[in-house]
Amino acid sequence: MDPYEAKVFFTLLGCAVVLGLLIILFVASLYLHHQKNIALQRKNTEIEINTLEMERKRIASDMHDDLGPLLSAIQMRLNAMPISVHQIKHSVKIKALLDEAIQKLRETSYGLMPPILSMKGLNAAISSFSEAIEDAGKLRVKLTFEIESNAIDADKQVHLYRIFQEAIHNCIQHADANCFTLKVSYFEKRMHLLMYDDGIGFDMKTRTDCSGFGLRNILNRVELLEGEMYLDTKPGAGVKYEIFIPLK
Repeated sequence: MDPYEAKVFFTLLGCAVVLGLLIILFVASLYLHHQKNIALQRKNTEIEINTLEMERKRIASDMHDDLGPLLSAIQMRLNAMPISVHQIKHSVKIKALLDEAIQKLRETSYGLMPPILSMKGLNAAISSFSEAIEDAGKLRVKLTFEIESNAIDADKQVHLYRIFQEAIHNCIQHADANCFTLKVSYFEKRMHLLMYDDGIGFDMKTRTDCSGFGLRNILNRVELLEGEMYLDTKPGAGVKYEIFIPLK
């Protein structure tokens, strides 16, 4: 190779190296930008969910501490009032409406933030919620717990309870199912949530928007817990969720 050819060769080689480095830097920049967007999105989701939980807790507390005693006081005064024969019919109706309002208040307050979740833990809260669903005749619920609640962080318990609650609501609203099953177990040092129903299912190929089924809410919480979720469904075969959550 003569000096001219060598000069051209090394010049082209240098250009190729520089171009390669620029491409690498560009790809790395895109990757870092993408990772920053993912981290920012996750942080925003975390803030939104935590704010929502705080607001739920505050509203539940206000309803329990303020509205509850107020309605109970009205009920006591109404029961203590002398009622004439002509007023009995109206009095019975008013008492029935007041009793219904108190019951609805308790149910709403419990749904926003069940006291049993902080007092007795995730397993007891899920069991209590499931009993209420069954008592209402909406769905049969089968539960299996192979992990004690005290093995799970308190914050994680709130998110896991919401995941179960959302899945149950999805089942009642959309699945036309008779039975919903939940199994909580260990899998390779992770928590494994297996949830499935015997409902009508849906075609995942034709449904690209999962927000209508509340799946986005579940997925947001799973991602917040740095977990993984797998969804399996088809028409006539029910819906199955498999969720893996790190315990530590």
